[in-house]
Amino acid sequence: MFDHRAISRVWHERFSNSDTAPPHVRASMDQMDRHIETEQTRRATPEQSEQWTRVRDEVDAKLGRFKNRRLAEIEVAKYIESQVLPLSPQDAKLYLLPDAMRACRESGVYGCRQDGHHVVAWDAKCDVGVLCPHEAREETQRLAKRYLPKLCEHIGHGMRLYYAVFTMPNFQPGELKRGQKLIYKRFKSILKKKRPKKLGGGPLFPIRGAISVLEAPLAYDLTWNVHLNVIMVCDKYLNYEKLRKFWHWNVDIQDEQAMRRTTESRMLWKSQQSGNPMPPITRELVLEQAMLELIKYTIQTVSEKSGSGAGGHWQGNIYLDSQGRHKAPPLTQWPGGSFIEWWEAQQRFRRTRTYGRRVLFALDKPDAETQDKGAGLEDVTWLGRIQWMRDGRYRVAAPLIDLILGHNSTPEREKAEEKPPPEDAHEALMGKVQRISATLGQNGLKIVET
Repeated sequence: MFDHRAISRVWHERFSNSDTAPPHVRASMDQMDRHIETEQTRRATPEQSEQWTRVRDEVDAKLGRFKNRRLAEIEVAKYIESQVLPLSPQDAKLYLLPDAMRACRESGVYGCRQDGHHVVAWDAKCDVGVLCPHEAREETQRLAKRYLPKLCEHIGHGMRLYYAVFTMPNFQPGELKRGQKLIYKRFKSILKKKRPKKLGGGPLFPIRGAISVLEAPLAYDLTWNVHLNVIMVCDKYLNYEKLRKFWHWNVDIQDEQAMRRTTESRMLWKSQQSGNPMPPITRELVLEQAMLELIKYTIQTVSEKSGSGAGGHWQGNIYLDSQGRHKAPPLTQWPGGSFIEWWEAQQRFRRTRTYGRRVLFALDKPDAETQDKGAGLEDVTWLGRIQWMRDGRYRVAAPLIDLILGHNSTPEREKAEEKPPPEDAHEALMGKVQRISATLGQNGLKIVET
């Protein structure tokens, strides 16, 4: 478990004269208080027992879905430690990364709000969205909350939405950083391109705003597959042929109807896999799925364990699946040098960008993003601890029960606890001396007064 007490002790030793603690120290001290509260919380009534048991079951079921992400994160940490660090021992941030990923969501506490909903507070997070599937999922949720309402508002005002993937020829090893800058520069030229003045001027394409996310996985031949996933907001029909001709390379475009069909297929598959009924295909659901596809966790961390293409291996500089077909390697199969190039290219680089002032760019942040991470946790009753176990699962501790034994509430207990009246202190002392003197006399000894 993350040692919050140690951080708290360091804070008191070094900053005891300061008025406020640094944010990371304050958060650690708050988390320590939550751990202490879980040791003091007791279920005293049947209502509390029923509610808190339900909360624990909900948290347990939720963490069951975390298992694959947690295992993938541990696998990546092992890969970096064994294959990458020996090649780049001077990179301090990379050196600390494996330990940070192992500690990420390894332990924490869960609680119950006053409205009955559960909440989880983790002891540590790695904050590496490009590698951690947990962090990538949180980033997706954050961006969806920020931009989905605005996208729905634009559609309500008659705007058109398009989902597009812009690709370029793969970049050679050593060219990834240049390729990332080049593809964004080229996409920006689409937004700035003007019509000739004799045709009235104005923008060549009716794109009024866009949100884009860059992906750059390693291809089967050690080249970099740099491409952009983009949601575009247009004030009228977008001419696909003209856009592809200007971009010059392949552009895969879907309008709202095509996105709806994709969502229906995805929801039908999920329904068949889970056995649950398929949800109604609403516009909000279509946009949510488009956002998930836009900002999805793009790095395949481990090879699939089933299917015709399971596994894979390198044959020279070509990666092949078990059937001998070309296949993009999972991250844990990347050469160490390729990972270092990819890691350095992601530093101080904004993968997610928005365009179009008053459309998607420079939107006000939701209230939840402007608050402290610990805000809104004051009304939580912290119930128990969460711990990742060595057998590959999360253990969720149940709240302790405040037991009242049957004989403890009877009149006999009161009689048993009745104490005799206290005797005089001098008499008690003399009685003890007499008992000691008698014991010594049996052995031929005696107490001598001095």
